[in-house]
Amino acid sequence: MRLLFIYLLIISVPTFADSCHTGEAHGDHAHSSDNHVNESHPIVVDDQKLRTLTKGKQNVKVAVVSVKGMVCDFCARGLEKTFKKDSSVITLDVDLKKGMLLIVYNKNKEILFSEIKKKIIANGQEPIAMEIREI
Repeated sequence: MRLLFIYLLIISVPTFADSCHTGEAHGDHAHSSDNHVNESHPIVVDDQKLRTLTKGKQNVKVAVVSVKGMVCDFCARGLEKTFKKDSSVITLDVDLKKGMLLIVYNKNKEILFSEIKKKIIANGQEPIAMEIREI
């Protein structure tokens, strides 16, 4: 009986993670990935959040990326893991509620939407738009 339970648990975890990336409902956190990003409006960033993220850092640029499909903590942790592998990333913040990814880079880094887009798509989400803020 124990083996059956463990087997079912092992099989169900990847299925749960896949549903996270496709925007399907899961648990008590049923979401539609469409309600995280409104494509018809410009990117709006909370200035206080931006100041907190860049506190004590000078000569940095922040890529503010609207992301469709970030619906759960697995999505957020996957993006964090992906971008932390990049040595040019100083720090980052994933905001699930607003569907935003804030990535802090050194001011000298050339930030290309195509590079960021590739990483986000590989994680199972869809990048919508990007703005760069210099601090």
